[in-house]
Amino acid sequence: MDMVVCYQLIELMGGELKINSKPGKSTSVSFVLKFEVPPKEKMIEFLSRKKQEKDELLNLKGMNVLVAEDNPLNAEIMQKLLERYGANVTLAENGIICIDLFQQSPVNTYDFILMDVVMPVANGHKAARAIRSLEREDATSVPIIALSANAFVRDVKKSLEAGMNAHLIKPIRMEEVIREVKKCIKNNRKRE
Repeated sequence: MDMVVCYQLIELMGGELKINSKPGKSTSVSFVLKFEVPPKEKMIEFLSRKKQEKDELLNLKGMNVLVAEDNPLNAEIMQKLLERYGANVTLAENGIICIDLFQQSPVNTYDFILMDVVMPVANGHKAARAIRSLEREDATSVPIIALSANAFVRDVKKSLEAGMNAHLIKPIRMEEVIREVKKCIKNNRKRE
């Protein structure tokens, strides 16, 4: 049955499927698909457009980020990575400092918060709940993204229940962080 489906798909794409079988020995399956190669100019234009789209996606230029991370090495790495993509970074060594920095800043200072979940003094969940409960305009709208080595469904659920917008797994990949940030910001704009 599977071979019939393969044959039909290849035929629909204008290709040819060949089966060479020697009973009791071996079977080989091959197929040929013909594609038109676009002119060189079109390929260059396409690749250039894709690069521009990727550069725009990965651009954090001028964004202000509050990063709550208790491990100094992780905090430094995160800061360097974010700065490489154009962000301005403020570091907080624990959840209480993160809450204080957010509370003492003018409204809409931070475009997003990256929050380590496991921290001393106040963990990421407690800090996120505290920020969300503040009586200020941006407390409910600032994207808060959890960063954690814990990847179970219950861990993600706890982060979301604490008021975080997303839960990313460490070690983080910057493209994933930026994609989540852009998604959160876009969703906030839709609600306004």
